[in-house]
Amino acid sequence: MSQRRVSARLAGALGAGLLVILGLWGCGDSTTSEEYFSRAEDNLAKGDFSAAVIELRNSIREDPTNAEARLTLGELQLRFARFVAAEKELTRARDLGVEEAKLIAPLSRAWNAQGGFEKTLAEFRLDNSTPPEDVTSIAIARGWAYAGLGKADDAARSFTAALDRDGENPEALVGLGRLALAKGDLEQAREYLERAVAAAPNHSDVLQFRGDLAMANDNPEEAAAAYQVLFDMFPLNPLHEIALARAQLAADKNDEAMVHLESLMKRAPERPDVNYLRAVVAYQKKDFKTAKATSDKVLAKVSGHLPSMLIAATSAFALGKYEQAVEYLKVYTAQQPADDRARRLYGTALMRLGANQQALEVLEPLAEKSVDDADLLTAVGTAAMLSGDLRASAKYFEQVAALRPDNARVRAQLGAIKVSLGEEEGGLEDLERAIEADPKLDRAQLQLIVTHLKRKEFDKALAAAERLRDAAPDSPVGPTLVGIAYLLKGDTQAAKAAFQQALEIKPGVPDASGNLAAIESLEGNTEKALAILHESLEQNPDDLRILLRVARLEHQTGEVAKAKERLDAYIRDHTDALEPRIALAQLHLRDGEPRLALDLVEGKLARNPDNVALMAIVGQGRLAAGRPTDAADVLRRLAEKQPRSADAHYLLARAYQAAGDQVGYRAELEKTLELAPDRLPAKLRLASLAVEQGDMTTAKRLIEELKAAAPEDPYVIELEGGIATLENRPADAVEHYRKAAEMRPHENVIRKLAIAQRRAGDPEGGRETLRRWVEEHPDDVSARSVLGTMELADKRYGAAKEQFAAIVKAEPDNALALNNLAWLLWNEGDAEGALPHAERAVELAPDSPAVADTAGIVHLKLGNIGRAVTLLRKAAAGLPDNAEVQYHYAQALAAQGSSEEALDVLTRALSKGGAFSERADAEALLKKLGG
Repeated sequence: MSQRRVSARLAGALGAGLLVILGLWGCGDSTTSEEYFSRAEDNLAKGDFSAAVIELRNSIREDPTNAEARLTLGELQLRFARFVAAEKELTRARDLGVEEAKLIAPLSRAWNAQGGFEKTLAEFRLDNSTPPEDVTSIAIARGWAYAGLGKADDAARSFTAALDRDGENPEALVGLGRLALAKGDLEQAREYLERAVAAAPNHSDVLQFRGDLAMANDNPEEAAAAYQVLFDMFPLNPLHEIALARAQLAADKNDEAMVHLESLMKRAPERPDVNYLRAVVAYQKKDFKTAKATSDKVLAKVSGHLPSMLIAATSAFALGKYEQAVEYLKVYTAQQPADDRARRLYGTALMRLGANQQALEVLEPLAEKSVDDADLLTAVGTAAMLSGDLRASAKYFEQVAALRPDNARVRAQLGAIKVSLGEEEGGLEDLERAIEADPKLDRAQLQLIVTHLKRKEFDKALAAAERLRDAAPDSPVGPTLVGIAYLLKGDTQAAKAAFQQALEIKPGVPDASGNLAAIESLEGNTEKALAILHESLEQNPDDLRILLRVARLEHQTGEVAKAKERLDAYIRDHTDALEPRIALAQLHLRDGEPRLALDLVEGKLARNPDNVALMAIVGQGRLAAGRPTDAADVLRRLAEKQPRSADAHYLLARAYQAAGDQVGYRAELEKTLELAPDRLPAKLRLASLAVEQGDMTTAKRLIEELKAAAPEDPYVIELEGGIATLENRPADAVEHYRKAAEMRPHENVIRKLAIAQRRAGDPEGGRETLRRWVEEHPDDVSARSVLGTMELADKRYGAAKEQFAAIVKAEPDNALALNNLAWLLWNEGDAEGALPHAERAVELAPDSPAVADTAGIVHLKLGNIGRAVTLLRKAAAGLPDNAEVQYHYAQALAAQGSSEEALDVLTRALSKGGAFSERADAEALLKKLGG
């Protein structure tokens, strides 16, 4: 179809509609680029900048080569702080021939605003060829570039050069004023500002500097006034509006500031400076959730913005997110070490996480500077107390008590610390003074009673508790303390009655409930104990102490899933709480679930590197998970943090043992006993290690100490058997091992007993000991292996075969059992039955010459000569002094036809003398080969 016919059909189909459209086209806009530019200038004159931008873009669209339109649009974009767009238009204007003089100021501003200081200096030079009329603008441009690079002296020379050329140039005066402000010379900055105001009071740079200097002088009202004028002049410039909002916030004009911030958030929701100010407003209104969210947005874009970091930290602290607060404050205080308020908050957050030693390290420098700050000294004293440094704690609370002599709580705390230090007389005196000043001070009463109890002054403790009970009959504290006093006096029934009285006053009160439940549990009434604790938990759902007691008792009574779910639910609601995590991890470890335990606590250790409870549980978890080296790493830090803790050193000793570090193992066991001489498990381990190492002097000394402390302990008796074995007293060893086995029937003891019986001349007795054990414990592969080896050594091949066959059935990849079974089958003439076992043993232990020898003789018997030679060559190389293995190799060589080599191997093997079971066969082969 021709083009003409297509057009005709379209015309017919569209009809009048097409005529209307064509008519509209015929009446299109014919405005020229120059006319759009003229309209833009009118809008600029009226202050309608948005309309001016539209007209300028229209002008450029009509004529992309309109250099003046591009220049004007670039300058206008600068007013909106759109520096990238400004640079684009100004650069294009330059390419289109706009004279340099018009571009110096705007283009350098665009570059400098984007950090292009070097570019400004490279493009705009001052030398003898510079036109005189351009000197001022170039000098100012270079001054701002030098200032941006931190070259204050060069900047000052440039601004001064501009003033030399142009008297009171406001931009140059502002430049010099800002340099003075940067040096902290507010007076000189003010002088430059006054000169600039006199020259051009409404110049944008002057107004901006006026506001900035007012803020530096802590005069936000004056700053807001200057910024307001600037904002009125350029309402679409976000930088001016942000400055205004900041000044209004500083002047406590939050509502006015919020008007601007809401507008800015709509136009620039991702700007860090806008989000920072929004965070400030939210924080001032105690809207910590919003404050943290908006400050986090800032930090996502500008990670090192310290003011936002401080807001994020304080907001996280207020929200109870102490781990996050610590993360922020650690970075912030490192950058701002002189910010004492932040450091104090950092220390407090660490204390909330239980990192008390670290908190003390953070807070102590503040205490040295602020000896009259009682609140700070109290915080430092508390951190010292919680970290275990009671001497330091006492020092700080003495200072607080001197500052606040009438404060009963401080006096009570000081008394409690003195008691803990063993200074009980002085501590009791402080406690009594505290109670005299405030008889209702339960904590002081409690400490006084506890001190009497510690001194075993039970009657005094009971009398003090009864006084407290009678003075406050509506409080459960008195009856609870009465109950504790009776309990320690040994009067359980009176204690139960007192605790029940406390629960009648206040059902479910934790201390009374916990103690009463403990008594019931000790008496075997676990269901009753659980009922008491469940009631207490119902009344106090957030009491962690009761929850932990409930979970532990539930776990103890077999309600494992319920106990774990209870702790898990608490952890989900309290993600930063460490104690329930540690408790749940302990339950997982008891149940043989170390990976689950580590999942709970290992990640927390990175955020709480100084928390000793975390270190201990992570170390135990890694040890149980088969990661002894990793366990040693964390437990070593634990021992460094707690050098006087026998538990820490003992855990580290166990890690070293598992890692195969006997030197470290012994050193840590010795350190454990230095700190806790009566620690029997450590003494047992050290004695056992000394026996292994042949250190009889140490072993005997320790065993004598152990016998004195625990004469009937089966482990001690077992160690005596070990010493008897080393001293070649097999009959004594049998006696000790038999007694230990009767008390603690364990595979290790049974094995040692059987071996001792053989050495004592009773091989049948040794075999019978193991046979009885294996019959009762058919899955004990280790015992079967020892029994099989004994049967093999005694040439009871059928009995040996029975044991190794059972082992292979239970453990198909047990290389030792496979090898022995293969040899036994070969020995009875069943080489075909032996072959699969022999080859599997070679796969599992490819470097074992004994395994290669067994497989080699099996292949030799089956006529697989090539394979036999290969295997037996490896065996002979690995056991060069074993005549029997060398004979087997010679057999294979002879079968291969390598008679000379076979003769050489066999001659050397037999020349060394010595008997072996196949010597006669070897000599016969030698004779056959001509030897």
